[in-house]
Amino acid sequence: MKKLLPLIIVVFTLFAGVRSAGAQIFIGAGGAAATEFEGLGLQFGAGIQLPVLPLRLSGDYIMFFEKDDIGVTEKWNEFNINLGYQFVNQFNFSSYIFAGLNSATEEFGTLKTTEYGVNVGTGAEYSFGLLGWYGELKYTVSELDQFVFTTGLRLKFGI
Repeated sequence: MKKLLPLIIVVFTLFAGVRSAGAQIFIGAGGAAATEFEGLGLQFGAGIQLPVLPLRLSGDYIMFFEKDDIGVTEKWNEFNINLGYQFVNQFNFSSYIFAGLNSATEEFGTLKTTEYGVNVGTGAEYSFGLLGWYGELKYTVSELDQFVFTTGLRLKFGI
């Protein structure tokens, strides 16, 4: 309980600060293409952007479509948590760079491998009111390293 109380206080303080700053939350979905897996997939993500600071915290899940490689089914998915710095935000356009943590899982037949690593990337977004189109390119450094390009739509709302 002694360790849980400070965590609760920190989370409450962060939530109160985010609320008072008028943060913007976004959720999105789109498509993904990867170099190592050599396939396409779907991306689902969410994040928060503070208007006072040019920082954004986001997370996403990418599920790549299964493929048959020499009669063996190959699957790949990944989770990412990123902290980004927004350096342009004008005329409904924003661009940012980010870095974060990555967890990638590859299944090849009965073999399953999960590797952890870091990723770095850049992205851009054009807003149409509450809806925005985005594109991101990142490189993941791990045993399952690859370039991943994602694009899709984000729904934005304030808290």
